[in-house]
Amino acid sequence: MPIEIVEKEHISYLNIINAKEDHSLELRTKLDEAQRLGNEFKAKAVITFNTTIGPKRVDTTVW
Repeated sequence: MPIEIVEKEHISYLNIINAKEDHSLELRTKLDEAQRLGNEFKAKAVITFNTTIGPKRVDTTVW
């Protein structure tokens, strides 16, 4: 199934599915790296997540 790209403004309308395992520590590290990319290099991060209607992706700058 292809991953649909969504606008960040539309994320609040989606029903995001929680992961079966806790990945908080790993995700926190990745979030910190994405924030550094946004602050220092003005680069966008790719965030992928699962919803009730399938996987979604958003490309955004993390500040």
